[in-house]
Amino acid sequence: MTSYAASTPPAQITLSVCEGAEIAAIATGKQYKWAQSALVAAGWERTGNGVYTRLFGDRAAAERAISTLVHVARRHRTAVVTSTRPYLGDIADTIAHQLPGPCTPTVEVYSHPVWQEDLVPWLWDSGELIHAVQAGQVTHATRLTNETAGIDLLLIERLGHSSGYVIGAFAPDGFDDNFENPHAPTSIVLPQDPYRAAGEIVDRYLPAYHQALHARRTAAVASALSRIRDEHTEFQHLTATEPDPADEERFADVAWHEVLDIVRHAPSLIERCRRGPLPLEDSTAMTRLEAALGTGTMIVAGWHGMLSGRPDAPRAYLNEHFPGAKAIRDRSIRPVIDAWLADGDTLLRHAHAPGRAPIPAPAAVPALPPAASKPARPR
Repeated sequence: MTSYAASTPPAQITLSVCEGAEIAAIATGKQYKWAQSALVAAGWERTGNGVYTRLFGDRAAAERAISTLVHVARRHRTAVVTSTRPYLGDIADTIAHQLPGPCTPTVEVYSHPVWQEDLVPWLWDSGELIHAVQAGQVTHATRLTNETAGIDLLLIERLGHSSGYVIGAFAPDGFDDNFENPHAPTSIVLPQDPYRAAGEIVDRYLPAYHQALHARRTAAVASALSRIRDEHTEFQHLTATEPDPADEERFADVAWHEVLDIVRHAPSLIERCRRGPLPLEDSTAMTRLEAALGTGTMIVAGWHGMLSGRPDAPRAYLNEHFPGAKAIRDRSIRPVIDAWLADGDTLLRHAHAPGRAPIPAPAAVPALPPAASKPARPR
């Protein structure tokens, strides 16, 4: 659970200077609706991400508007404070423009203190970020999402400091149980300057993130293969003395669920291991695994497509609506299982090799992009 200081006001408006002649306001606190009402009453406009803004023609107009807001906020029992930092959305825009690949920044506001707790199950971090979300008050953040690479980062202002930021990551698709995961990367502290911050992300954080992801995928495939092998050994022992169709079905059920992890995580491991030279025998084994993965991927996709909307359908439902489908699935996936039992250790040996197949260097970060090419801040 997140802890909050007793001095935290029940409703607060935090003002930040944006690029241009605009000021952003964020309403927070257990009674954040008081703050929102004050902003509306003072003529501030709510944007799609929950941030309130006002555009000013000059400094005098801004000072008058802020003075009015303070007066109105007092009537709504709301405190008004001015941030020492520029608006986080602008910082994130600049950082996103410097990162490799298409990166989309999205501002999120956690107006009520408990809202940030929803982040905890999804964050994949072992450093300052997860500690801040659990033990501090994170009023807003920016997600930096590269859908092409499947990377989803979270940028926050560093709590307890007047400058600096912290960057960490959400777990990629295909993983759960992210909290206190032993492979989790460690979030890093970023400098106030967004161009230097982007350089730190590219040079330090992303390589560590990719290494952690490789380790976690390797562990997932190793665990799945170990479970299949243990179940297969027991299945062979049982059927050697007294064959029983129930034992075969039990093995098929267990193996199927483990194959899902292999199909999901093994392709990236194979691709990475193939970046360097392999002995001919190992390369041939990798080719067999790739062929098995292709077959397995089609079977899994077909099965999930058939059960669209009913992924956890009970056996009675399957027998009624798709008679014989499960038996066909089990027979079809068996060659895939056999291929991984035969050659899976070859992949794991190379995946575990220290320093094997480093992550390709990302595109260099330009010192300063042309002003006209910078994307507009999302509303």
